[in-house]
Amino acid sequence: MKPSKLLITLLALGVFASLAFGQRRNQIEFYGGAAFPLAPETFKDYTKVGLSGNAQYVLFPSPRLGITFNVGYEAFSTDDEKFTDALSTEFTGQTASYWVGQGFGLSPSATVKSNLLRIGAGVRPYLTDPEANTQFFLLGQVNFNLIKNDFSAKEIPYQYDAVNDQLFFLTFNDEEY
Repeated sequence: MKPSKLLITLLALGVFASLAFGQRRNQIEFYGGAAFPLAPETFKDYTKVGLSGNAQYVLFPSPRLGITFNVGYEAFSTDDEKFTDALSTEFTGQTASYWVGQGFGLSPSATVKSNLLRIGAGVRPYLTDPEANTQFFLLGQVNFNLIKNDFSAKEIPYQYDAVNDQLFFLTFNDEEY
């Protein structure tokens, strides 16, 4: 193709694209809410309701079609006492509070910090006219989730020597490794 024909073709495509994109203004959206952990089971056992914050940018190639790009963050509250007892029970067969009551003079504690970063994109066809006060649309979206769990524990019982009446305990912080 001759350079002049290529230039004319590119200019024509640019004009048509700018007309198409100019029919409706792009928009930035912010939204948030509650986050409920549904899976996996091991995450769900110690994680409670979290808070979610999101930002989204929407491009409009036509008045009734939006292309979305979003990023979101969710932070979950956790049940640290339940996690402490679960670790102790897994290692020794008894809860941490049981070993405290046996007079070993330890104060076991374990914490979980859970958060999630989400990056996504989607397609949003509108069911209503662009001029309508209330906009109804369908949304098909793909997300990539990065889940981060940080675990730490102090004085978690992990082995009991009944012959010598000695309790061994474990302390760790996975952020140190």
